[in-house]
Amino acid sequence: MENHILLIHTRFDPISWLIRSYTHSFYNHCAWILNSHLIVESTRGGIKINHINKYRNPLLYGTKEIYIKKLYTPERKLINNLLTNQVGSISYIKRFITFIYVAMNKKQKHPIPTCSNFIAKECIKLGINFNPLKDTEFITPGDIEVSAEVSGGY
Repeated sequence: MENHILLIHTRFDPISWLIRSYTHSFYNHCAWILNSHLIVESTRGGIKINHINKYRNPLLYGTKEIYIKKLYTPERKLINNLLTNQVGSISYIKRFITFIYVAMNKKQKHPIPTCSNFIAKECIKLGINFNPLKDTEFITPGDIEVSAEVSGGY
C-alpha cells in the first residue's frame, strides 16, 4: 500500500464528471499513498496531505490502488520527499484557470499541477514515464492506470 498510487472515481460531483469526459478515463483523480493512513494529492485547494479514509466510502468513491513496478526504496523516499515538499495552498484564480485549460483541452502549461501531472512530473525525474507519447503536463489518471510502468489493482 505504501508508495502506491490511488486512482479515484468520484461518483456524485459534476466537476469530476467533466474531468472524466475530457480525459476519457474512468478515474478523475489520483493521489500518492505515503503510508497506510496518509496520501498527498493535488486538490482544488492546493497540494495537501490528507487521510486515506477520505476516499474509502464506496457510496461516494470508486478506488483502485496500483504500484510502480521498478520503484525501489531510495526512489520511494525521494518521490515522497519531492511530493510532500510541495504542500501548500493555491490561489482561486490559478485553480480556475487550470480547470478551464483542462476543460477546453488546451495543450499548454497549467498554472497549477493537475493531480496526475503532480505525480508524473516527479516520477519522470527517476525515469518513470507513464505515457512516452505525452508530455507529463497532460498525463491523466487513465494514462497512469494503463501504463506499462504500473501493476496491480486492488
